[in-house]
Amino acid sequence: MDSRRPIALLSVALPAFRAARVDLVRVLAGGGTAPGTTGMSRRTRHVFLIAQLALSLAPLAGAGLLIRSLVRLQRVDPGFSAGQRLTLSYSAPRARYREREKIAALAERLRDEVSQLPGVQAAGLAQALPFAAGIGWLQAITRQDPKSIDNPANLPHVRYNVVSTGYVEALGVPLKAGRTFTKADTREAQPVVIINESLARKYFAGEDPLGKQFWVGHAQALSGYQPRAVVGVIGDTLLNKLEEQAEAAAWVPLSQQEASEDTWRTLFLIVNTKTDPLGIIAGIRQQIAKVDADLALTDIRTMEGRLDESVWRQRLAATAMGALSLAALVIATLGVFGIIGYLVSRRTHEIGVRMAIGANRRDIIRLVMREGVWFTLAGVGLGLAGAMSMTRYLSSLLYGVSAYDPITFVVAALSLAGAAMLACYLPARRAAKVDPLIALRHD
Repeated sequence: MDSRRPIALLSVALPAFRAARVDLVRVLAGGGTAPGTTGMSRRTRHVFLIAQLALSLAPLAGAGLLIRSLVRLQRVDPGFSAGQRLTLSYSAPRARYREREKIAALAERLRDEVSQLPGVQAAGLAQALPFAAGIGWLQAITRQDPKSIDNPANLPHVRYNVVSTGYVEALGVPLKAGRTFTKADTREAQPVVIINESLARKYFAGEDPLGKQFWVGHAQALSGYQPRAVVGVIGDTLLNKLEEQAEAAAWVPLSQQEASEDTWRTLFLIVNTKTDPLGIIAGIRQQIAKVDADLALTDIRTMEGRLDESVWRQRLAATAMGALSLAALVIATLGVFGIIGYLVSRRTHEIGVRMAIGANRRDIIRLVMREGVWFTLAGVGLGLAGAMSMTRYLSSLLYGVSAYDPITFVVAALSLAGAAMLACYLPARRAAKVDPLIALRHD
């Protein structure tokens, strides 16, 4: 007997045995599948689909969190009006401006000249400007006579700023009580100070702070300073970041500044305009040149621009994650569409049989969509678990939104599921339009 005969018989018997196990009734009734859609190949394709959907959900959820956080951050009230405000800085030449009186007089002349420009509503100068390079010093504060304090270095500290007349109005900080600085607040007059609401709550709780006195300045020099009387209370302002908390702050008049002149030789100018602030740059240059043509103007920007720059990290992260999530969603949708389309094409004969025995187009669409629903649910479910593990690393970039925000995750999951269902529906709709006679002849 030829030794190859048993092998040949076995090679024929195995497919025959496998074919004999097929339930023809179930195939005709709708439970069967076509060649190429059974076994490992079909399971492998479904695994790839589930993995693709799961991996797509993490960037979708991350983008949603970052975008919601950025929107909330941009709605934060910084405590002042940023619109229609131009800012710049200048430095007084040391050769001509050595005495503090000359530096203060220069600042007042600059403010007066700029204020006369058409379209300018208010102008002011300050040693520190919110969301700029300088945000003010920290200085010691006490309501007790510094001469009776053993160790002034242990005194609490507050944000300290030196400002000119008109600065409160130019910045657009709301005045809550009292008044702002005037030209009457000279070095010969009583030392005065404006405080913000945080300082009022912290050091004057339950009291009316207007008229109250305290010492503020360098801790080791406080004993040589005079106490300052509170003449105004303003709203809290943020200094460097929109996500930070306001700090207790004290503002003193430029004309009564007690530190050496070198510490406030460089000042910021802020101008509140009625029109586009960038349109008056040339006019401001001309007015400043009238006072001193040698003054170099630097860091010319709108206040809105400074606020926008303060959230560049969050905006960059939201843009990058948004682009990644869009790419992931498109790739996942195309993947679902391609694989479902392929599986449907491999079941053309089966679809023809179903339609021949009475299935209508709605039944065919339901058949394909039912299969898509299961792997979509599996992919979204796994994706949610993975996304929650990933988004916790975004916590440092989030503001006002939890890394596990349920609304964001639900929207991301529904968006992905909706895209997957659309990708399933298109091949299903095409399959339902197949002519049964052509489908039955399909190989």
